[in-house]
Amino acid sequence: MLRTQAAKITGWLLVAVFVLGAAWYVIHPRATDAMAITECRQHYARARNKSDTLRIDGIVPERAPRASAGVKCGEFRRAYPEVTAR
Repeated sequence: MLRTQAAKITGWLLVAVFVLGAAWYVIHPRATDAMAITECRQHYARARNKSDTLRIDGIVPERAPRASAGVKCGEFRRAYPEVTAR
C-alpha cells in the first residue's frame, strides 16, 4: 500500500513539474522571442558603427514568432539589454 501511494505522489509531482514547465515556456517572453533575439544579435555583431546600429534597430526579424510579429530589433534591444548588449 505504501508503495502505491508513493507511486501516485511521484506521478502527480511529475505531472505538476511538466505543467509548470510548459506554463513557464508559454508565459516567459525570452523563451518565445529567442529566435528573433538571436537574429538581431547576429545583425548587431556585424554592425561597425552607430549608423549601422540605428539601421538594425529598424529591422523586423524574419524568424519572429507570431506573437512578436512586427517587433523591431531595437525594441528587443531595449527589452533585453543584457542579451543584445552593444
